[in-house]
Amino acid sequence: MQTKYKWGSNFLKNLSKDLKKAFPEVSGFSERNLKYVRQWFLFWSKDEIGQQVVAQLVQIPWGSNIVIISQCKETKEATFYVKNVLENGWSRNVLLHHI
Repeated sequence: MQTKYKWGSNFLKNLSKDLKKAFPEVSGFSERNLKYVRQWFLFWSKDEIGQQVVAQLVQIPWGSNIVIISQCKETKEATFYVKNVLENGWSRNVLLHHI
């Protein structure tokens, strides 16, 4: 679908509506959140990362993931912050302060 429809042609807006309709009991399908999911995927897929990093990514809050991919340029730097969020229990504000 991504190759058939351009991102500027309401693709994410329509996808958001379709997902909300298909899964009414599940939250997180806003257009903005889908943009973050795409950004998250593109950020982490530019370098090969190990299973351990993937396991750590799913353990930290989504808001912290968004902060990390928004503020870090490289996956190596981002991995450092992911580990610190887990090891030190950093909140999103503490994470932002350290970055």
